Amino acid sequence: MKYYLLGFSLLVPAAAWFVYWMLGPHYVPGSLHLLQLSVERQDPTLKNINLGDDIIIYQDVVNEDATGTPIFYIHGGPGRAWGDDKSGWSDTIPAGRRAHFYHQRGCGKSSKPLTSLPPNNSFPANSKLIIDKVGFHHDVLDLEKLRIAFGYDKISIVGHSWGGFIASMYAAEFPDRVESLVLSAPAAVIKGPASAEKDFLKVIKSKLLEQGKTDLATGYDEYLVKLMDFGAIGTHTEDSLTKLNNGIGEYYIEAINIDKELLEKDTSSEGAGWSTTGSYVSLGMHHDYTYALKLIKTKTLLIEYENDLMHEELYESIPGVVKIDIPNVTHFPHLENPAALASAILPFV
Repeated sequence: MKYYLLGFSLLVPAAAWFVYWMLGPHYVPGSLHLLQLSVERQDPTLKNINLGDDIIIYQDVVNEDATGTPIFYIHGGPGRAWGDDKSGWSDTIPAGRRAHFYHQRGCGKSSKPLTSLPPNNSFPANSKLIIDKVGFHHDVLDLEKLRIAFGYDKISIVGHSWGGFIASMYAAEFPDRVESLVLSAPAAVIKGPASAEKDFLKVIKSKLLEQGKTDLATGYDEYLVKLMDFGAIGTHTEDSLTKLNNGIGEYYIEAINIDKELLEKDTSSEGAGWSTTGSYVSLGMHHDYTYALKLIKTKTLLIEYENDLMHEELYESIPGVVKIDIPNVTHFPHLENPAALASAILPFV
């Protein structure tokens, strides 16, 4: 389908947003490790961690008294923070290892540094504000700030979906700080623009049609018009943008055709607004982070799931990567086959 914009008054700002996205990327891997970060030391078992600049990162800690190399679990979405019930994922934590399930900035119970855009701001000013407050580089830097705050020399990382992408970029930026890396169905955003078979939005539509869900496919087209209306982005609040972004998840669930009763056990947050938008704007449409994957020096486990919507083969270029394929699972291994998930991760981390 063709994405079009409604109303002449939206054409100019919408075009500006689109051009800004097209010009990307605004995150360049390999640049962040040069920054001098200053974070106060804090108790690693606290719920709320102060990263400075009015940013508080919320976390749940499992095995508080453990002394082995700590593990950071990075949630996906982007924007769907860990829920209270860690069932499935908690089974992947080895004995003697402390685990941090933290919420990324702008997500869940962590600080939301951007809730709306100033009504009379210029396009360049709004663009800079989004990147400065919730750009993707913060997802990488916030993990490094947590490591520094807790006084850890090295960490292990388990990242799922979008969290797998964050984990890979962190390992590329700070290779000497990562003891082991697990990428669970990492997001297919290493290279853009995506080919037809890797275009997430198009794949959802094709899967809906394959299943004969024509009414849903029509509704999905109408939803995409609203999602891609760059001209209206400045009118959103955090709540309205969260609601808009969550629509993708609803159609995605229909596309993978997973048991909805099973999904009711998932306690993840409802998603995010500006944090999600900031992540995508940071990458731009044109980027290629394949080179960054080759900077990863730690042992890496790549887990893919047979019935997932997409698989990103580019992660297989990580030096020495070990790949495991788990059958009969879509995108929610902690719900669909937690035993297989634990069997894959426990021996590795």
